[in-house]
Amino acid sequence: MFSRARPPRLSLRSSPTCPSFVRRVSKKSNPWPSAEGASDEQPKTRTWVTTASRISNFLIIPTVLLYAVFYADFGDHEHVFQPPRRWLEAQKASFFSLSPEEQKLAGLEPPSSELSDQSSGANTS
Repeated sequence: MFSRARPPRLSLRSSPTCPSFVRRVSKKSNPWPSAEGASDEQPKTRTWVTTASRISNFLIIPTVLLYAVFYADFGDHEHVFQPPRRWLEAQKASFFSLSPEEQKLAGLEPPSSELSDQSSGANTS
């Protein structure tokens, strides 16, 4: 009976006759044009260079910090690194010396202060 004309189909695809105003989804995350040349032409960073750089950073930075705290010469005046340096000196002194009990076990002479105490006690009695 009555025939109605169909309305034109709207399509999201672009056709040669009508341009598409719909933004196309790109596989690239960056919508800006790439720099000169394709990504295949740009030099690639070698993996061993990157690994060596990271390892050297983890070694060099703590080494420089330890050197600055414990060994660098900042002059004879008191500075912020003096307390850690005193602590290190005390640790080294206690490590490389024997306690009086250890000296007795080793058969070494007791410290000079004990000798003077023993000699003064022997003279008084």
